[in-house]
Amino acid sequence: MSKKYNVPPNWPAAPEGWTPPPNWKPDPNWGPAPDNWDFWTNDEGASEGYGYAENVSGDKPASTKSWFARHKVLTTIGALILVSVFVNAVSDDGESSDASAETVTTESAKPSPIPETAAPTPSAEPTTPEATQPPAPVVEPELGYGSYPADEQAFIDAFEQGKTRYNEAETELQRSVALTERDTQMCGASGNGSMVNWTGKIVEIGANNDGLAHVKIELANGVKVQTWNNALSDISDNTLIPQSAPFFGTLSSMGEDTLVTFTAESVASDTSCLTTTNLTQAFSAVDPNFLVRFSDVRPQ
Repeated sequence: MSKKYNVPPNWPAAPEGWTPPPNWKPDPNWGPAPDNWDFWTNDEGASEGYGYAENVSGDKPASTKSWFARHKVLTTIGALILVSVFVNAVSDDGESSDASAETVTTESAKPSPIPETAAPTPSAEPTTPEATQPPAPVVEPELGYGSYPADEQAFIDAFEQGKTRYNEAETELQRSVALTERDTQMCGASGNGSMVNWTGKIVEIGANNDGLAHVKIELANGVKVQTWNNALSDISDNTLIPQSAPFFGTLSSMGEDTLVTFTAESVASDTSCLTTTNLTQAFSAVDPNFLVRFSDVRPQ
């Protein structure tokens, strides 16, 4: 009897007949599947959904590629609709503003009486200019993530430059090249993903049903490093932090917005020393979440 992929009830639905491609992983924001969840069921009782599992038949489904294409088209259409609504709203506001401006102009066109001014009287003594006050000192804003070591600063700079090139690219090919060049520069800045005594701010921390800790640390605006937040996604990456880790007790005493110093190694992909958990290339370019294995996390 044929099998179908059975989606967990807390994950989004997928098109009819969709099965996960090789090496596909679910979004960590979907959350873990229920305990003992059966991801493959008989054809007549299957549910539609996402998951991380191999195709039972061994054949890559033809609907996978088309579903992602449709998803991309629908996302683009939705964005165009939102832009159209925004433009109409601005246009309506502009017409109202023009009407108000016309009313004000009409009223201001009426002549107003010119007040009589007294002739200036000569000053008996020359006035002494007031002493010039020195400008107030400029206070530099405090760093929101701690003091960066040189390799972390170079890593962040490479990300910012890559994001700029990606946003300026005009074709899909140019954007792909910009992303590849960015990853190469970031790997070079970090010694192929070695992050020793880097600084950042905890933006997410918690544990899964097995008591393994997951954490996400923001290095700068728009760039983060993290573990997976569920055992299914982490099945081959081993990023979740066990209670036997030397720094587990220290980590468990901290919460969100804690400034930390950490040491970690990035999880490599097939083409780079870096791997992101983002589902789309666009988010990977402008707001990446890099997957790492932490060996130390402590408060600053």
